[in-house]
Amino acid sequence: MTSSLDMTGASSSLLPSLGLFLLLLFARSSPALSASVVAHLPGYQGPLPFYMETGYVTVDEVNGAELFYYFTASEGDPSQDPLLLWLTGGNRCSVFSGLAFEIGPVKFVTSEYNGSIPTLTYNPYSWTKVSSIIFVDSPVGAGFSFSRDDEGYDLDDTAASMQVHKFLVKWFIDHPQFLSNPLYIAGDSYAGIYVPLVAQAISQDNEAGLQPHLNLKGYILGNPATGEKIDYNARIPYAHGMGIISDEMFESTQRNCDGQDSRYPTTTLCSKSLDAVEKFFSEIMKPYILDPKCAFASPKPEPTVADRRTMEESHIKLLKPPPLPALYCRTYAYVLSYYWANNKVTREALHVKKGTKEEWRRCNDDLPFRKEVKSTIKYHANLTRRGYRALVYSGDHDLVIPFLGTMAWIKSLNYPIVDDWRSWHVDGQVAGYTMTYSNNLTFATVKNGGHTAPEYRPKECLAMIRRWISYELLIHLLLLLEKSCKSATTPQPSDDIGESNPLDLSILSYHVSIVPHPFNIPETLYRAWYVTVDEVNGAELFYYFTASEGDPSQDPLLLWLTGGHRCSVFSGLAFEIGPVKFVTSEYNGSIPTLTYNPYSWTKVSSIIFVDSPVGAGFSFSRDDEGYDLDDITASMQVHKFLVKWFIDHPQFLSNPLYIAGDSYAGIYVPLVAQAISQDNEAGLQPHLNLKGYILGNPATGEKIDYNARIPYAHGMGIISDEMFESTQRNCDGQDSRYPTTTLCSKSLDAVEKFFSEIMKPYILDPKCAFASPKPEPTVIDRRTMKESHIKLLKPPPLPALYCRTYAYVLSYYWANNKVTREALHVKKGTKEEWRRCNDDLPFRKEVKSTIKYHANLTRRGYRALVYSGDHDLVIPFLGTMAWIKSLNYPIVDDWRSWHVDGQVAGYTMTYSNNLTFATVKNGGHTAPEYRPKECLAMIRRWISYEPL
Repeated sequence: MTSSLDMTGASSSLLPSLGLFLLLLFARSSPALSASVVAHLPGYQGPLPFYMETGYVTVDEVNGAELFYYFTASEGDPSQDPLLLWLTGGNRCSVFSGLAFEIGPVKFVTSEYNGSIPTLTYNPYSWTKVSSIIFVDSPVGAGFSFSRDDEGYDLDDTAASMQVHKFLVKWFIDHPQFLSNPLYIAGDSYAGIYVPLVAQAISQDNEAGLQPHLNLKGYILGNPATGEKIDYNARIPYAHGMGIISDEMFESTQRNCDGQDSRYPTTTLCSKSLDAVEKFFSEIMKPYILDPKCAFASPKPEPTVADRRTMEESHIKLLKPPPLPALYCRTYAYVLSYYWANNKVTREALHVKKGTKEEWRRCNDDLPFRKEVKSTIKYHANLTRRGYRALVYSGDHDLVIPFLGTMAWIKSLNYPIVDDWRSWHVDGQVAGYTMTYSNNLTFATVKNGGHTAPEYRPKECLAMIRRWISYELLIHLLLLLEKSCKSATTPQPSDDIGESNPLDLSILSYHVSIVPHPFNIPETLYRAWYVTVDEVNGAELFYYFTASEGDPSQDPLLLWLTGGHRCSVFSGLAFEIGPVKFVTSEYNGSIPTLTYNPYSWTKVSSIIFVDSPVGAGFSFSRDDEGYDLDDITASMQVHKFLVKWFIDHPQFLSNPLYIAGDSYAGIYVPLVAQAISQDNEAGLQPHLNLKGYILGNPATGEKIDYNARIPYAHGMGIISDEMFESTQRNCDGQDSRYPTTTLCSKSLDAVEKFFSEIMKPYILDPKCAFASPKPEPTVIDRRTMKESHIKLLKPPPLPALYCRTYAYVLSYYWANNKVTREALHVKKGTKEEWRRCNDDLPFRKEVKSTIKYHANLTRRGYRALVYSGDHDLVIPFLGTMAWIKSLNYPIVDDWRSWHVDGQVAGYTMTYSNNLTFATVKNGGHTAPEYRPKECLAMIRRWISYEPL
């Protein structure tokens, strides 16, 4: 390690100007002039349960520029705990964002504004649990910081950073009791420029022996800017991986912008490609891509197309607080901060100097500022090589500065990996992924986190900082090393970052007039019964029929099949598209409660839900041979069911018919539709008015379904670059279900360990017992598309109430209740135990690909809607897009967003031959379960021949 920083040559560019350096020396005899204890805050009930101090420090005596700060002492042991200096991102964005929305001990109560001072409450996940924090309004002009002369506002990156350094030296002179505490410089977003410069200045002073000596231990950065083109360029591959832009758009930018800086495109083709991409970016919340787009959107707003060349984040220039957005918007609380900070009582409580700030703004960018630091990477290299610790973390749903770019510049340092890519956990759940490099550099992603990760995942981020700042990772690594030396084997990475209308129809089915815990479903007819599909073995398929809530005599009719191997269609009825759903409340031993689903697809169609294949749900066979099925026989039985059903229900023969389903029903649906088409072409009766089919996250039987998991997981930040490259290299050309080489098998096993820790049907859900609605394949059973489940002789144990799977278990109690079976007219003695999925019966999966069926059907004029929840790892949208693309159909309506209530609900593309593909934003494997309102809008439009 170099003993000291070379004051000349290559490192001289890291030093502040001589003038600033002299000012820093002068600062040592000029202590801060004002500091006041704050015992009460307006809007906070009672005295503050923590120590807070506010004040000013003069950082430019010539122009009278003063930086305002909030100091909050550690809630642990302030005399020993670390001290953090926190800087916020954006151009002159107030650090109050960090205090009240991210890591500070207070937060706003988001309730309808009534004209009084907004209410504050305690933040149980404040980082003051582990450290004292100085929040600084910097640069001058941000928040309550000010300059008496206008010249004091004329700043650049370096000058602003050196003023923070000067602030800190003066602050310690006034607070010498903290000089021995470990010091960390921290911040997020554009503070990624300031933090390493400030840390560098402190390091240089310490090496030069200047006093006071600051006990600098390292720095912390969240989704940080570097000034490099890598920050902005990473948005394109990130948006592609997240399903925001299409393959074609991604390839266009890669081709047309190769080698260029996306902030400064040098060719017309590149500029046009970027403008096309930016239209998609402008429709969503870049700081957190899953949030609704709201007025006054960003806490630290993002760059526009016109201002692509700056890392500053645009905002609305206001002379008064901005209008309040919808209450559901995250930005509602941001606007509350205007009312709070501009209140006279608040200013008095904070001891804000009168006349220094006419209006407080969250971000104030109408003052001059030059961004002259082109890259901070050299500072990161210099600091970490000198032994300073660094924690760099990224919320993985941030498009402002995507984790892909941050990983790339860290990788460019060429540091050896000390602790390889692994998950870290909070309360037994994956909270993100982490990798540790030599020179004390730790990178971590925060799962489901946004641009300011602690704001979106506060509990997880507190756990992260608690562990890292306590050196728990170092202890973890030492334990691993000790274990390795003793056993002479490579230790496995730890799971922890710190440890490493009523309708009178004459039909021949029963009318289910009583359902356990009756629910009111106006305009809905609900029936259930059986149809024999195998007379030899006495096999009967059970079904539920729900009439359209519109006009059943005219509206379309859907046949719905569920996914999984013998998974009951009740999942589709009660969890996805049917008119009922469970009330998820603590089970008390009685029949679980059902309620009306306002987003049921019965709003636009009648639906037949069929328990298929035989053995699923309440379907049964009197002889065991009736259970011995394969894909084709199961599909043909559904076709036979439908023909018989229409013979008994001829009043529906003229209704438009669609065959629909999700997941593994992707095999059955096209086969059933093909059989109907063939019968119709042969002139067989009854003639079924087939119009097309609908599939959600469908299996095809092709290797493409499974192989797509690897690039999908990489794009979503589940596996590292190295793991992705390993599988691509070692498994090139192979089917991931049937690896043919040892190297490929090992690579896939390594990946599967990461997959096993998360909820593959919806990667953002907590991992819960009895996890999947239609569970996913395991490593051992990778070669099948069936989804594993727990074999039970009684209902499974109830998971935690917050789990989505809680309602799945309730279905066992409901369906296995005697009252339920009587209400559904289930034939006695035919089903000892109802299970959501029942895979202990023989079944052969001999359909290797359904793509030829899709091609045949669509070329015959049948309509097809294929949709994918974009957060599904079971059958990722990337694979579905790939096999659709393989049909080589011309594009009729190019990739675009589709909307519900003015918000992006997903993305869609329409091909010739009436084929429509759509993603459902933030949807899981069974998309209507996760995004019911959006999926109802989607089906309503498509089935009515309207564009999505």
